[in-house]
Amino acid sequence: MTDLVHQLLYLAEIESQGGAVGGDEQADLHDVAIEVISMLAPLAIRDRKHLALTGVTEPIIVKGSTNTLSRTLRNLIENAVRHTPEGTTVEVNLGADGLIRVSDQGEGVPPDQREAVFQRFWRGDKSTGSGAGLGLSIVKRIVESIGGQIWIEDAPGGACFAVRLTLSQGGESS
Repeated sequence: MTDLVHQLLYLAEIESQGGAVGGDEQADLHDVAIEVISMLAPLAIRDRKHLALTGVTEPIIVKGSTNTLSRTLRNLIENAVRHTPEGTTVEVNLGADGLIRVSDQGEGVPPDQREAVFQRFWRGDKSTGSGAGLGLSIVKRIVESIGGQIWIEDAPGGACFAVRLTLSQGGESS
């Protein structure tokens, strides 16, 4: 219940700011990914699942605050951990071009439901999981507010959420 209230408050905050959530800031996507994965590793281990960070290992400076990027990755990874079976891996792949792919080995997202998953309170199978259906709508709102894009790719044996962030033109990360 507390998580639901926090998510609703965050959505209200985004909307009260006209959708702008850290778009004038910049952060190191690689550092954010390491921090979020480290924070979520105990959750994955508890559920007998694995997390893997692959791709670029150097700094990737993108538009967006550390806080908003952390929330984005956390929501995507938590969702993937929720939907992947025991003994499998959730992979977070970072590209030097600001592309993030979060892949799981669950049932995937049917093509006719790919837009619906980003709607508030939408849940595919309401009989499983404890989510309220807000996480992916928050992710979409954040990503679009900082000039990025999000979509679901075809993936063999699971789902792959792809996010394209805008690379920052020089400067230090926040």
